[in-house]
Amino acid sequence: MTSLRPTEPINPLRLGDIPLVEKTAWVLGKVTGKKVLHAGPTDSPTTAEKANSNQLLHQHLQERCLQLVGVDLAREAIEFLRVNHGITDILEGNVEELDTVVPAGHFDLVLAGDVIEHLNNIGRFFQSAHRVLKPGGELLVTVPNAFAVKRMLGAMFLRQERNHPDHMVYFSLMNLQQAAWRFDYAITEVAGFMFESPDDKTNQRANRAVRIILSLTGNNYLADELAVAMVKCTR
Repeated sequence: MTSLRPTEPINPLRLGDIPLVEKTAWVLGKVTGKKVLHAGPTDSPTTAEKANSNQLLHQHLQERCLQLVGVDLAREAIEFLRVNHGITDILEGNVEELDTVVPAGHFDLVLAGDVIEHLNNIGRFFQSAHRVLKPGGELLVTVPNAFAVKRMLGAMFLRQERNHPDHMVYFSLMNLQQAAWRFDYAITEVAGFMFESPDDKTNQRANRAVRIILSLTGNNYLADELAVAMVKCTR
């Protein structure tokens, strides 16, 4: 059992230096040789597009993990992946209730990449992930950053909120610390990353501009998204 204690909330929170990472590489570097539960692996409704071009994260996880199980509510997407790509390790279920779908205390790592901002009840997800993790197991989440410079500049100069229409919330490190405290996790790593769309020229230009701002300010907390690793604790 880990000796770490849950991350206690701090107010005001001093934002130290964090690295800017490439999301997929960051995730793949942490899953090798582990028993992994992947929350929301179909990436519906873009399942077919991503799977057909081998860009679905779950496809790459299969090459790295000792054991991999996905949990997703998108029945048609699960069936598409089974029939067209031979992916049979995704179970139909609600990621807010992981412990009703898979065994408790079984997994080394739970991964929720760009998932929890869509959920009805984020706290239930944190609780259920805690139950299915082994003692000292790790939870990885990637989430939209409340302080992304693109988001702030869009609101300031364009009078636009640029956001996925299905998102319920944004996240900051402070409210992730609150989640860690409430649900018995210790935050062990934080990084920032950019949303990359290689075929979108506007996205590429915006990313170049934002990278200049990050470099000038030395503040990667202004990146598009946050990647956070937490370890399961027991009080």
